[in-house]
Amino acid sequence: MDDVTKILNEVKQARRKKREMGLYLNPNLTHSYAGNGYSEFVYLAVRGIGKTVIGLETAIQLKNKYGWENVKCYYFRLTDTSIKALLTPEKAVDPYLVAKYNMTITKKRNQVFANGKLLYEAYPLTSAANVGKGINMYDCNWFGQKDKNGKLIKRYIVTILDEFMQDEGVSKKSIGDPYKQYMIYREAIFRDAERTFKKYHYNGAINFFLANNVSESANFLGQMLNYIPNPNEHKVVKLTRKHAIVWNIPITEAKKDKIKASFNSAIIKSDDPNYSDVERDLTMIKSQITYRW
Repeated sequence: MDDVTKILNEVKQARRKKREMGLYLNPNLTHSYAGNGYSEFVYLAVRGIGKTVIGLETAIQLKNKYGWENVKCYYFRLTDTSIKALLTPEKAVDPYLVAKYNMTITKKRNQVFANGKLLYEAYPLTSAANVGKGINMYDCNWFGQKDKNGKLIKRYIVTILDEFMQDEGVSKKSIGDPYKQYMIYREAIFRDAERTFKKYHYNGAINFFLANNVSESANFLGQMLNYIPNPNEHKVVKLTRKHAIVWNIPITEAKKDKIKASFNSAIIKSDDPNYSDVERDLTMIKSQITYRW
């Protein structure tokens, strides 16, 4: 076993151990529900639990199984600034995925490549009116094609939206309505493409919506699904008419312990959803000694 293989195996084992401890999400949940016809996946969870990893890893797994040329992936963030921050070789793909799938990441304009093959295209929602309506993302022949032997070619489209609203303290420049902007891109990508689950017996579209908490995504989800989850209820909700899965993910005890031990836990405000349910580390406080005379 060479050194590279050994390192990759160690990374995989460490990640698997963290998943078992409840520190990271598992992409198998998405594949399970997608196999039953669900196409919209809303994951609401604290930072650092692997939401973005799930989105990109789903696309990578599908590409590896069905061919990179048969899976399209589109990544959306709110502003052009957010996209520019994303589109650097160090940040474009999570280091865990880079190590696990032994990828070399490069980029060209708004496209990110893994080992020279297109992984995803990134677009800012704020440019939807100019970009989304000005480019042709739709391919009427994408689904339903057969190979030379008459076998159906399974093709997929994966979209990832991981930013719903501008953070407080950031520039107050008008950003418009994220839902309407997203739907401009959605229309450009899918147009009138029919659902593949009933016609071809597989689900050809998987759309991720990733947010840190319910309040951040409430306006968007209210418009898209006519549903806003209860922030105090942590469960998987199936909206069958919308073909949607909404999961307000609880912070596991293992994750709480990890956050508690972090550098930021003692100074971050308790109204931050990533720290509100975590006890502060008080080990520095020593008990007062009372002397008797």
